[in-house]
Order: sequence, then structure tokens, then C-alpha cells
Amino acid sequence: MGRLDGKVALITGAGGGIGREMAQLFATEGAMVLCVDIASDRNEETAALIEKAGGRAEALTTDISSRSACHQMMEGVHQRHGKLDVLVNNAMWISYDAIPDVTEEVVDKMFGIGLKAVMWTTQAALPLMEKAGGGSIINYASIAALRGTAERIVYCAVKAGVTGITRASAAELGDRNIRVNAIAPGAVLFPATAERLGPEKIELRKRTTPLGRLGEAEDMARATLFFASDDSAFITGQVLTVDGGRIMSA
Repeated sequence: MGRLDGKVALITGAGGGIGREMAQLFATEGAMVLCVDIASDRNEETAALIEKAGGRAEALTTDISSRSACHQMMEGVHQRHGKLDVLVNNAMWISYDAIPDVTEEVVDKMFGIGLKAVMWTTQAALPLMEKAGGGSIINYASIAALRGTAERIVYCAVKAGVTGITRASAAELGDRNIRVNAIAPGAVLFPATAERLGPEKIELRKRTTPLGRLGEAEDMARATLFFASDDSAFITGQVLTVDGGRIMSA
């Protein structure tokens, strides 16, 4: 018996990386997984991988930075599935810029996908979660929001906002049996991460991480599964750092 048997879970940014890893893990645990991405080819590929492995999935192509699009998406979920048990706000678009180089376009896009979308999907999901008798919302923050990082001012601001939304939502929605928590990853090793950092910086990250390595998508997926499942039934309003202890390093 899976930890998410009978549950309907919606994951944004499911077209690759951590989102795809979560989607596949949730499916193996029995969930019907709704794979949301703005690029239809990517989320359709994720859904196809899940179905090929014997799981259940549906691809949804949506611009989650739009309030109306989020509400329209959730109305479709209501019509097809009748409820929503788990919402994972994982999608993000990133540009790394020093303060003098920040543009209005970058701010609007990062805040739209990384912060406004968290508000809109949460708002739109409420009626479906109430119909299910409660639910779990997991938002993706970052240790950058907790410690600050040079040349990441917009990213840090967005992720700090995510932690604020998480705690405010947890305080407001507890009486509806809706739990809201956040995952704050450290560096997660993907090909793009390796290319951006280079071998020397990767080795430095490893040396300054007590567990001696960078994170992997599976690490994040398993932490998210904990919050999605009933294993965390009495936990809400928390930000869980999943970083190998790096936040403790200078």
C-alpha cells in the first residue's frame, strides 16, 4: 500500500528536474499525479514516463503566473477528479543578477512564476481541498531565503516571500485541515548546475557541506513526500532545509 494511495496530487514545474522526480515518486506511492508545466512537451513526457511505469498521470499546460489561468486549471481538476489532496508549488524561473544589473523584466518574471503563482494556485486549490476534507500544500523555498546570497537579490526576495506565504497560509488554513509547509533546498546537482558552478565551486560546496555532497533531486522528492503524506499529519507552517547541513556553514 502506497503512502499516497487514493490521493490526487498536483505538481507545478513537473516537466523536469525536481518536479519530474517528485511526480514519478508520488505515482509509485499511489497518487494520481497532475503534471503542470508551461511547456507541453515536457509535462507530457513526465506523464508518459509515469504511465509507462504503471502509474497514473495527467499533463496540464498552464501559465501559473496568471490568476485566471490557475482558477481555470483547478476548475478542470474539479470536473475530472472532484478533489485535490496535495499541491506542490515547485515551478521557478531563475536569472542570477547583481543589483546593478536587475531589470524590471527579470523581477516581473521571477515574481510571477516564483511567488504570485504560489498565491494563485493556493487560492484556486482551496475549494478542492475542502471538498477532500483537507490537504497538504508544499511550497519550494530555498536556503538562499534564509542566509542571503550575493548576486541573487531577486531570487532571495522571491524565496523569502514563499516562506512568508507558507507560514501565513498555515496559520489561516489549519482549521480547514489544510497543512502548509515549505522545502528549502541547498544546491542540487543537475547538469546545468555543474556547468554554471564549474568543478572548483562544486568542490568548495562539498567541503562546506557537513554531509560532503550536493543534493540530488531524489533527496528533495523524498522530503516532499513526507509533507505530502500522513506521516506529517501534525506538522504545518514549517520550512525544512534539505541541504546536507550547508546552512550551518559560513
